[in-house]
Amino acid sequence: MISSINQMDDLEKLFKAATKKHLGDISTLPEELVAYVKQVYLHFITLYLNALRQKENKPSDWFPQTWSIDLELADDMRHFFSDSQHVTKEFFILNAKLDRLGEIDKENQPNLYRHAIGDILKMREQVRGKGK
Repeated sequence: MISSINQMDDLEKLFKAATKKHLGDISTLPEELVAYVKQVYLHFITLYLNALRQKENKPSDWFPQTWSIDLELADDMRHFFSDSQHVTKEFFILNAKLDRLGEIDKENQPNLYRHAIGDILKMREQVRGKGK
């Protein structure tokens, strides 16, 4: 659980670094989609940091200086840590769907672009329906 203003600031910095690294500029995406991306990323980052702190024997208020994902740890989160399985899977699926969205020329293929956004937001509703 985030317990201080500094930790929330650090988490926000990691969110910005992670989205920039994985997705690039998300400011041109629809507001509803940006909110969903932020929700998924913050949830994943929080769980990932807890797993990383445990793995590296760090205190609960420790934050890394830069953002990077230990793929082995993330894979463990996807398979072995039941409380983080769905969040980790959602994080990776969201990234894949956003990669595909980024490949669509929204000026020349506006219907496909809107459909892809709808598909991502539909995933959000499906996850919420499962008790998230």
